[in-house]
Amino acid sequence: MPKKADRNLDLLLIADDPYRVAMLRRAMRHAGLNCTIRRLGQTKKASAYLGRVSPYENSALPDLVLFDIADFDSSTVDIAKDIAFGERRSKVPVVLLTSPASETLLESGELDGGATTMFSPRTLETFLKKLVGRRRYGFLRALSTLYQYGPILARQPLNFLERSEEPSELVA
Repeated sequence: MPKKADRNLDLLLIADDPYRVAMLRRAMRHAGLNCTIRRLGQTKKASAYLGRVSPYENSALPDLVLFDIADFDSSTVDIAKDIAFGERRSKVPVVLLTSPASETLLESGELDGGATTMFSPRTLETFLKKLVGRRRYGFLRALSTLYQYGPILARQPLNFLERSEEPSELVA
């Protein structure tokens, strides 16, 4: 049986944009993150899965949820409210992968009526580095503590948000 420190991290990525999914996966590999990544779209299925609603009540939950909210519309906002805010939010810490526009929305309090405490976002690169190696379990415990106050924010690099003409890995 592998040691706890050797076990793969189990991540759930909630994202729809194929380019950004590819860039996120590339950033995780570049950071040396040893993990299993499952992806769900920004749909009610993601909300039901994390809420342990039938047929998902017996499904294993991930260690951490990364939710891409760089592009937001009414359905993304609804899913974010279900997953990351309020009393029925996910029991697993949710990290909101932000853009300048979505950070403005979060700061305005429109999503939660200003009731949630959110800390200044870290860069995605810094965030991913903390999940590598032996210290990741201490970092996950710290994230769980912070998540009691509200979702964690990680700012995506600008090149993730701007389309590139370079070919990318579009396997999501």
